[in-house]
Amino acid sequence: MSSLPTTPPVALQTTAPAHAPHEQAAPASTTAGYGLGFALFVLLNAILYLRPAEIIPDLLGLELYFCAILACLAVSFPVILAQLRTTDLDRRPVTACIVGLLVAVVLSNLSHFNLTATAAGANEFLKIVLYFLLFLGLVTTPSRLKQMLCWFALFSAVIALLTVLQFHAVINLPNLDAWDGRDRAQA
Repeated sequence: MSSLPTTPPVALQTTAPAHAPHEQAAPASTTAGYGLGFALFVLLNAILYLRPAEIIPDLLGLELYFCAILACLAVSFPVILAQLRTTDLDRRPVTACIVGLLVAVVLSNLSHFNLTATAAGANEFLKIVLYFLLFLGLVTTPSRLKQMLCWFALFSAVIALLTVLQFHAVINLPNLDAWDGRDRAQA
């Protein structure tokens, strides 16, 4: 016979107890707060998708995206800070990875003693990190996600409409003329 002790079978509980001590209140970041921040985030995406400086030549050289992300950041700063707490970074390791990549970008260029590339790389990747944190902090409900997807579809439709109108010479966008000439030369 076996010398292993035998234990009686354990009954598994099929329903959760009424008090459910392990359930906690939803974190503040999952509520649909920061309406102005969300509106500025939609504006930020409009600038990113539609690229108004390419449609209106007088806007060339203006840092519209930079201004929009700073305004969105100023209004939604508590959301960003909440995501960078160690407890939140433990729950969302992807955020920790993205922030770690920012550190890697900086250290990679610093290891070559190239301060210009360090500043440029950090600036560009910081914009990506901020966009990521703003998206996670402001698009927190299914309703907001649905709104963002509708906005993305609208922005794509506007881009398609402008392209078709440019192709049929209904409008003339000077910044797209080079593309028209190159495409027609290959055809």
